[in-house]
Order: sequence, then C-alpha cells, then structure tokens
Amino acid sequence: MTEVLIHRLTVEDYYLLAEEGRLTPDSRTELLDGQIVNMFPIGPFHSDVVDWLSNLLVDRKRWTVRTQGPLRLSKFSVPEPDIMLLQPRRHNRALPGPKDVYLLIEVADSSLQMDKTKKVPLYAQAGIPEVWVVDVPHALVEVYRDPTAAGYATRTIGRLGGTVSPASFPDVVLKTSEIFAQE
Repeated sequence: MTEVLIHRLTVEDYYLLAEEGRLTPDSRTELLDGQIVNMFPIGPFHSDVVDWLSNLLVDRKRWTVRTQGPLRLSKFSVPEPDIMLLQPRRHNRALPGPKDVYLLIEVADSSLQMDKTKKVPLYAQAGIPEVWVVDVPHALVEVYRDPTAAGYATRTIGRLGGTVSPASFPDVVLKTSEIFAQE
C-alpha cells in the first residue's frame, strides 16, 4: 500500500506564488491550513453588511478597523476576514496576528458553511478571542468566545430585535436589526 503524502503550503510558499504571478489579485484566494481555497464571490447584501458594520465600528479610537485584509493565523493559514477590530497600531511591516485581534467578523451568505466548519475552528485554534459569524440567510449573529484547541467553548446567538457587543468593549452595543437593515 502506498502512503499518500500531502504537501501543505506555508504562508511563505503562498506569497511566493503571488510574487511569481501564479496567484494574481483577481484570484481571490485564501490560505487555510496549508490549502489554497477559492473565496466566494461577494454579493450586494454581503457588501452592504460589511460596509455598514465597518462604518458603525470605525468611529472609535480604541481600535483599528480592517476590512477584508489578511491575518496571519499560523505558519499555514492566512485568511482574509471581512472585518477585524485590531489593536490601535500600525501593522505595516508584518501581517497582524491573533494577539492583535480584539474581534473578528465573518459576514456569511454563500460562504456560511465554509466559515462555520473551516474558518471558525482555525480561529479558535489560533486563539482569536472572539468571532462573530453574521449569518445573512438567517438574519442572526453567532458569537463565539473562549477559544480552545478544540473550538470555542461559548457560542451565543444574536437574533433580530436583540443586540450584540464585543467582549473587549461591552459598552459598544449594536442592534441586530440595524446590521440586517431592518430599521
């Protein structure tokens, strides 16, 4: 019996492919656990929610908002979350890492299954303290906290008519109805 060997790309391999022109900016890919994964197309409702949330959160001085930018999770993973609240400093010499993140938000419509089954576990393993999955089809916000190597220990649901707040900034209260343009 022949053993199947799988080569996992490192972050350095991934960026080398881009430098060599094998991955172009139009490629719309992410590196997840050593595999190049195609990103889902961004639809109008997805874009609207990302823009709206970013604008709600950008008026703060306690963090930096980054939208759809890379995050170095590990030697093998560089996802591009929809929104991150990062420590308020420049990240111009290196990609931000897990210790830089207060809150990570994935807006999910066509990407819902990928976000919940592939990305959220990787975020937990990397120690991201809090992840929100904004579930567009079901108009709810899944809030994941307390990361462990096996996943997040705490999961709560923000439904329409309710509110959600980042654990690091409990004074910041967002209405779920406003996130989903129900107001």
